[in-house]
Amino acid sequence: MTHDQRGVALLESLVSMVVLMIGLLGMAALLTYSMKSMGKAQYAAQATYAAQMIASAIFAQEANNFAGLNALNGDTTAGNYSGHTAIDQALTEWSSYTQANLPAGTGILSVTAPGSTGACAMLPCQVTVTMSWNGADHVSQSYQTSLIMGY
Repeated sequence: MTHDQRGVALLESLVSMVVLMIGLLGMAALLTYSMKSMGKAQYAAQATYAAQMIASAIFAQEANNFAGLNALNGDTTAGNYSGHTAIDQALTEWSSYTQANLPAGTGILSVTAPGSTGACAMLPCQVTVTMSWNGADHVSQSYQTSLIMGY
């Protein structure tokens, strides 16, 4: 080894360690981002499930009951739907599931005439379920689904 080549191997190993550290830091950032995305996806899946759960219960119990559909408008608590025990039970389960699985989770039902925002005066009616929650990064998120009832 000549005098001008002294320390070249040490310098090469230092450069390779710097390159390796940059790669490892990039992988750590990617892991953090993927964990945050998984949290968001988990909440979105739970909100979708909760919305579909109450929509199916409403559809199963009130498919052709116009008065019953309008009684649901805006109702997110059980007990305000007198005479319809199955819907009361579904609302209780929906509320419990939403509060247990979505941070600051809320659910809103609305019954409107299809294609409008006004009250439903006759069948068919459109039932819209809107789920809202605070995501993993504390940003408000929501999911909405609708179904037409009474055809």
